Amino acid sequence: MNDTATAELVAAWENFSVPMRMRDGFNEASYVALKEALAACAVTWAESDTIPRLAVNVLVDILPTMDSFVEAYENPSMRTKIREAAFDLQELIWQCVAVEEA
Repeated sequence: MNDTATAELVAAWENFSVPMRMRDGFNEASYVALKEALAACAVTWAESDTIPRLAVNVLVDILPTMDSFVEAYENPSMRTKIREAAFDLQELIWQCVAVEEA
């Protein structure tokens, strides 16, 4: 198991989510870094039967937290942007946990 992928995912999620939680807005660069970290995890875990627990903690936190961000921002365009980002992240999460049929 590659701990680097998990560490990068944790850091990317923190870099994206903390400013959002503080209502500092949507940082495009940290969002792109989060997507890249999720994509890297999907590749790293593709042949594995397990995912590190710390990574699972992040994966299960992303979508409900994104929903809470929608509620935290009043600007309709920001809410739309967050919802669209959540759909993109959901696709990447699915890739992280995908199981190939035998």
